[in-house]
Amino acid sequence: MLVDFNALSPSQIYFAMSQTITPRPIAWILSDNGDGGFNLAPFSYFNGVCSDPPLIMFSVGAKRDGAPKDTRANIALRSNFVVHIPHSGQVEAVEKSGDALPPGESELTALGLETVPFGGFPLPRLRDCRAAFACELYRMDLIGNAPQAIIYGRIRSMWLDDAVGAHDAKGRLSVDATALDALGRLGNEYSALGPLLRPGASAPAAPKPAPTPAAAVKPVPAPKPVMEEEPPVDPNDPKAVRRAKRRQHKKAHLSDLRHQIDMVLGGPDYAQTSYEKRQELAEWLMDKLQRAKWVDEHVIATELYLLRHDHPERFH
Repeated sequence: MLVDFNALSPSQIYFAMSQTITPRPIAWILSDNGDGGFNLAPFSYFNGVCSDPPLIMFSVGAKRDGAPKDTRANIALRSNFVVHIPHSGQVEAVEKSGDALPPGESELTALGLETVPFGGFPLPRLRDCRAAFACELYRMDLIGNAPQAIIYGRIRSMWLDDAVGAHDAKGRLSVDATALDALGRLGNEYSALGPLLRPGASAPAAPKPAPTPAAAVKPVPAPKPVMEEEPPVDPNDPKAVRRAKRRQHKKAHLSDLRHQIDMVLGGPDYAQTSYEKRQELAEWLMDKLQRAKWVDEHVIATELYLLRHDHPERFH
C-alpha cells in the first residue's frame, strides 16, 4: 500500500502518522495557570532531543477555535513546567486529563491527583508518577499551517522513584525499565512495556513486576477478522468461484469501510471523545453503512454530525 500524503487532509495525515509512529512516550505536563491552580495534559509528540544542554521537546496544537492550548499559553507566560512519565496504571487518568474542562477547573482536582514539592522547583510534581523532570522554557517555534508549537524545555532536575533507579558501581544512574513501566501511546490505544529484547539473546527477557499494580491498563483489542478464512474453492465449479469472489469483495468492502471510519474518528474533531465512545461509534457506523453502495469519509462525517445533533451524549 502506497499512501500519498498530498491526497490526504491534515486530519487524515495525523491519523496515519499517529497509527504508525508507535509506540510514543507520553509527556504528562503540569503547568501553572497563574491563578493558584495547575493544568495537567498529556502529549505524545514528545522526546528527549539534546543532552548538552539537557533538552526535551514536545509538540502542541491549538484549540478548536484556534486559540493556544492552556499548556502552551502557561509555558509562554510563566516558563516553568514539569514533565512526568506516567506508568501503565495511570492510563485512565492520562486519557481523561486530555478532556476539555470549564475555565478555572483543574485536572488535578477533577481526577483526584495529589502533588508534592519538587525539591526547590517553583512547581510541584505528581505524587504517584515514578519519574519527573523540572523544566523551564528554552525555546518555542511555530511551524506548519495551523500553526503547531514546538516547545523545547531545559531540564533543571529530575526526580526518580528509589524503586526505579539507583547508581551502579561506577556511579552511573541505572534505571529499571520494567519498574518504570512507562505508558506508551499507539493510535487510539495505549501500550504497557512488554518483554525486554536484548541483542544476541535467544529469547526476550521476562519483565519484572512493577512496584505497583498496573491492572488499569487498557488492553489493545485484537483485530477482528471481517470474514472467516476462505474455504478451498473448486475452480471447475463456476457457482463456487462466483460465491468466493462475492465473499472476497465483501471482505474488502468491510475492511475499507472500517479503515475510513477509523480515519474519521481518529481525527482532531474527535480528540475529546473517549476511546470507548469512539469504539461504540465505529461499531454503529459499521452496522449502518456496511450495505451502502457508496461510502466515503464525507458520508461518514455526515452520519456522525447527524448523530451528534440528535444524541450528543454518545460522544461524551
